[in-house]
Amino acid sequence: MLEVTLLREGFEENAEEGYVRRQCNTVLVRGPCGNMVINPGSPWDGPALVEALKNHGVADPSHIKYVVCTDGRATHVGCLSLFSKAEMIIVGHDIQKPGNVFIQHDFMDDSVPFEFDENLSVIGTPGLMDQQVTVFVKGIITPHDSLGDEVPKTPVSIAITGSIFADEEDAARTGVFHGSYFPTDFRGDANSGLSIWRKSRDRLLEKSEWIFPAFGCAFKVKPEFSKTPCVELA
Repeated sequence: MLEVTLLREGFEENAEEGYVRRQCNTVLVRGPCGNMVINPGSPWDGPALVEALKNHGVADPSHIKYVVCTDGRATHVGCLSLFSKAEMIIVGHDIQKPGNVFIQHDFMDDSVPFEFDENLSVIGTPGLMDQQVTVFVKGIITPHDSLGDEVPKTPVSIAITGSIFADEEDAARTGVFHGSYFPTDFRGDANSGLSIWRKSRDRLLEKSEWIFPAFGCAFKVKPEFSKTPCVELA
């Protein structure tokens, strides 16, 4: 049985002029194939992460077998050096093992997941960045004070998405984006980038019962989410 735990609840908020304060969600997955950490955080998050792992029964970072960063943002990858004993690290579309060995996998083909076992896999989900991935788990969720919905006691389909969804509010509202937000070389132009982002969101809403987003608590997928259109400002 796989168990998914929110180790640290992230946030994003405006600070003084010209600054944003941001810290990603960090998630622990425990199961028969070993312990996995998703989006461990920035370099300054290391001591707090080690303490959070201890609080959930992982005595040392060397007991983490796999690390996944859903993309290459600094807020996700900064703590990677804590996990030098890991057997595998995934950052976006890169899959690396010790000895500078890389595993070839086509995350652009979203029909072929990278599987750890039948209940744990990683798929490509391009969004605001091209090389983004999502971790899929069939398992149970550790109760957490901030969860607004009652945690199911039986295994459910869980997506740990990174920035495809900012938070539950993002999933529940119409997504509004300026086309200029996307890099001009993103799959050719901003319009195609926005279309790909929408496709990833729709796919995750269809496949998942619960989502761990970029920031804030996990949330239960509701039918109205998939009916909420995304619009783009001119």
